[in-house]
Amino acid sequence: MTYTASEFFEPSCNNHDICYQTCGKPKSSCDGQLGADDLAQCDYAKYEFYEISEHGDVLYEHCTFAGAELKFGVELLGMPYYKEDQKCCKPGPCVNE
Repeated sequence: MTYTASEFFEPSCNNHDICYQTCGKPKSSCDGQLGADDLAQCDYAKYEFYEISEHGDVLYEHCTFAGAELKFGVELLGMPYYKEDQKCCKPGPCVNE
């Protein structure tokens, strides 16, 4: 089974979007959680899939690097999206009307 990075990290990204849309949630907290969620995805994959591959260590290294790059990207470029999501926030996830 193969995944693109966007497919593999989709659960983490969806949680990050919800976090940005949660009223009053600090951006740094959301971005930090994205990094933790991405690492957890890599850890899960390591024990479920990579252990059966002769290239498991390399795959895990690539996975954690990709997750760190995603976190760096939102830390660097995510502020406009965070601000936009916070504009429409109500307690709980944002609902566009």
